[in-house]
Formats: sequence, structure tokens, C-alpha cells
Amino acid sequence: MGRHTGFLILAVLTGLAVYAIAERTELRQNENGQLAIAHSVEANSVPPEPKTTKPDSAIVLRSLRPNSLIIVGSLDTSGAPHQIEFEVRRSEKSSVVPTSFAQTSTDLLQRSHIIESKEAASPFFSPPSLSADQICHHQSRRSFRVPRFEPAGTRRELCEASLVMRSDRVCVYMEQALVTSPELTSSFVQTQLCELLEQRILAVVENSIGAIEDVDGNGVLSIVIADIDRQDSTKAPPVRGCVTDQDFLLHEHSDFSGDVIYLDRNLPSGDELASLLAHELTHAAVLSYQLRQRLPKGEVRTADASGAASSLPQQCVVPAWLNEAAAHWMEHRLSANVPGFSERIAAFRAQSSSSPVVASEEYLTFSSRRSGSRAAGYLFLKSLLKSDEQLRDFVLNDLPLEERTEQFANVSFRDGFRTWMVDASAIVTPRTVPFSGASVDTMTHTLHGTAILCIALPEGADSIAISSDNSARLEVISRAAP
Repeated sequence: MGRHTGFLILAVLTGLAVYAIAERTELRQNENGQLAIAHSVEANSVPPEPKTTKPDSAIVLRSLRPNSLIIVGSLDTSGAPHQIEFEVRRSEKSSVVPTSFAQTSTDLLQRSHIIESKEAASPFFSPPSLSADQICHHQSRRSFRVPRFEPAGTRRELCEASLVMRSDRVCVYMEQALVTSPELTSSFVQTQLCELLEQRILAVVENSIGAIEDVDGNGVLSIVIADIDRQDSTKAPPVRGCVTDQDFLLHEHSDFSGDVIYLDRNLPSGDELASLLAHELTHAAVLSYQLRQRLPKGEVRTADASGAASSLPQQCVVPAWLNEAAAHWMEHRLSANVPGFSERIAAFRAQSSSSPVVASEEYLTFSSRRSGSRAAGYLFLKSLLKSDEQLRDFVLNDLPLEERTEQFANVSFRDGFRTWMVDASAIVTPRTVPFSGASVDTMTHTLHGTAILCIALPEGADSIAISSDNSARLEVISRAAP
């Protein structure tokens, strides 16, 4: 089974959130101050119906080449669904049944990663070289509120952990109940974590995204190996790690938080471990940015009755889709083979119209947001940006998407999105207008804002009219069949 990576959407104005690998769960405090699951049925909820208002206008393409590919995209940055109507006309002489295009070009996937890196091509791990002086006691025991992902929901449990390895920047703790596990007590496992972080991943993520704040003032980043994934493995993808906004943004209100990354006891290895660490460190770097931007220096942060970080200005919240896209960028930056990403590409290829770049929880179920949209967001950045510096500037600011594209990608959002449409069309499986044999055939399809849809025209088609409401802000490109 492919493993999936991701994070729980930051909901600092509505509740506490967890940034996690795989399953999303929002945590909120109940009357007793305990963290309780919220929106537990979200993954099975039904998204809103697309807008059914009468189309405001139509785009008509005439004198089309045989078997043209029509690429339709929406510039609506809300991610809302729109009903798109297609009307295809043929010449009276044509009665040929259309065939589907065979996808042979995947330029966007076949390109080498934007960032050429010797690190990405080097072995993920070198033999242990940490000195005995580095492996020293820092704080031999420490308590953490460890997230527990369980079939009934997610909760946080206060538990004690023992220090098992320390390097200059990293302390590795292990949940006390696990310290007798042979597969985890091996110094190789612990040293592997420290070396990956110290010698490779920390520097790349901090140089690319930004510094990870020493929230608890102990001078190190805390990695906690714990039994966090207690789900039924036959019903849910594994949870390999997580970062919580409570630990970073509400540290003053808890003695058990700080700059902490939780890793499940079933640690992956090789490129998968490098990907996992890069993904979670990116979220930690983004949370650190938000922490630095929250309040003037010296002002005390407060939490409202629900435990939410009420003092965090809305503009300081990095959009969830962009946080995820940046994390996937860093995964690919540090690993030649990102586990689980091929499944997301496959979902985007098959369902591009419901896999928008801007994946809004207002319009998409969680399962939809964490599937094809993850690929769309990453590939959009890959098409738009050319360097880590551009990525950092693009992610860490408070501008709307259209403005940040123009300012930091040096292109208008419309032009950048149209380039993305052409790039992505080489990956997407086209839809075919139903063939009835009549001179006019119609089709209705749902297209989300910032998503694309490819239409394979029937042979003999003379023109196509594409209609929707004006808020869809349609862009249409015609190109020769692959």
C-alpha cells in the first residue's frame, strides 16, 4: 500500500489542528479541557452541489482541427464548483465515432526537479559519525501530549518519554512504554534520525522555507517516537508523523509543548524516512513563520475558550493547500522517490476537474483534498516557480493568490495558470463528448475553481461552445491532439 503524507488544516481561528501524515482530524477542547474530535464524519460528507444558475456567457471555438484537445480551466480562486455546459457541432458529412486520445506525453512529470541538488542524488544515509560528546543527556525525561490516532477519533494523551539520542540540534525522545522495543532501541535507528536531520534535511528546509523557532527555549528540536497510529490499518492509511499548531503557537499555555515533531513507532526507512522528515519539517518551518508574525515582540499570546489561537491574524495563516504544496516540494527536493505520490498523480489524472489547486474544505471532502488536489498544488508550484527562493517568498506572505503570483512568480495569475493548464494537460485523461450521431451533442460537467478539464472532440466536430456563470472565470485553450 502506498503511504500518504500530508497535514491537518490549520484552524487557528476555529479550533486546534494537527498537521499529520495521512488522516486529518481537527481537535477541539471540550468543557473539561480535553481535546475532542471535531467533524469526524467529514471524510464521508457530501460536497456542495455546483452552481446551477443560468450560464452568463459562452466561449465559442470554430474551425477546429480534427481531434483537437480542448483544455478548460477556471480562474476562480475560491475553489468553488461550477456547472459547465458543452455544445459540440459537427458538419453534416461527419458520422465517425470518436476515439479517446492516448496519453503519451508527461512532460511535467518527466522534467527533472526544479532544484538540481547533489544531496537529492546522494545516498539517504551514511554510516553513523556522531561523536560520543554529541550523544549526551539533555533532559533525560520529558512529558508530551502525544496525539493518538484511533478508530473512534483522535485524542492527546500526556505521557512520559525518555531521551535516547541527542545531537547539536536534535533530541530524540521515545515514549516510555516503547523503550524496551528492540527495533526502536537500536542506536542505528536513533542515529539515523539525527544524521538525516543534522547533516542534510534541517539545513535544506530552513534555507528554503525559514528557520524553525526554538519555541520551548531548550536549544534543540524535539523528535518524539511514540505509538501515535492506532487506527485499523485495513480502513485507513498509516499515520507516520505529525506536527501540531498547539505545540508551536500556544506554548505559553502548556508545559508539555514546544518545537516538537511526533513520529510513529513504525518508522519508515530510506527515501521514505527522508520524505517524511522533509514534509514535517516544512510544516514546522511554516508554523514558525506564523509564530513570528503573530504579535509584536513581547506581547503575550492568549487562547480563547475553545483553545484556539485567537490572536493569530487571518493574514498570517498560510493557506492549507499552499502549506501542503510546499511540503511536497520539499519532499521532492530531498528525495528522488516520494512514496505515495504516484497515487495522487493517478487521482489527478483521472479526476482533474475535481482536483483543484486551491483545495477548499468548504467545497471538497477531506478525501478529495488529500488526493488529486495534493498533486495539483505541487505541480502548479513546479510549473510556476523556478527556485527555493521563489518558493519561500511565494509561501510566506499575506497576499491573495493572484497578487502573490504576480509579485513573486513575475507573471500574471492568468498567464501563469494558462501555462499550468498546458503543462497539466499532458498528464490528464481527456473526457469525450458523448456521440449521438446528431449534428449537435451536449454535455454538462462540474469544474472546480483552479481545476482543469480536458475535452477530446469527436472527429468531424466543427465548433464547440462552452458556457458557465461568470464567476467561474473560464480560460479555454485549443491544441492539437497528443
